[in-house]
Amino acid sequence: MGAPLAGKAGGSVSVLLPIAPWAQERPRLTTVGGFARAFDPPRSRAWKLVARGFFVAAMAGRPLLIGALEVVIVAVIACPPSQHRKRTPQPPRWHTGPRLDWDNVGKIVCDAMQGVVFGNDGQIARATVERWIGAQGESPSVTVEVRAL
Repeated sequence: MGAPLAGKAGGSVSVLLPIAPWAQERPRLTTVGGFARAFDPPRSRAWKLVARGFFVAAMAGRPLLIGALEVVIVAVIACPPSQHRKRTPQPPRWHTGPRLDWDNVGKIVCDAMQGVVFGNDGQIARATVERWIGAQGESPSVTVEVRAL
């Protein structure tokens, strides 16, 4: 399960999600009875459901955080096999380049926390999203810290 990290007391929570980061995809559109209907793509919906379970476990029945909040998200993507080196290993972590837009990573994580960690993502006054490719052998993960301002 998601491992709660230090600092849960005093209007804050930290959670390590041992799952690969994902970016919020564009909504899909369809028509029902001649009316347009937008829905969340299946992969985004599935990622939010898994992440939400980790947030529920980390909150352990605590009340929702209230007031202005700061969110810090660190997304680590697995090192691609094409980048593995025997003699000169890649640096411990490096920037991801064009993969996974930071705003979409932040959006999917905040959507998964909504109603579990805080009431509405409108409470977020400050947000930081970091995206990294992990070192060789490092597992993909997402670390999330939410603090009251």
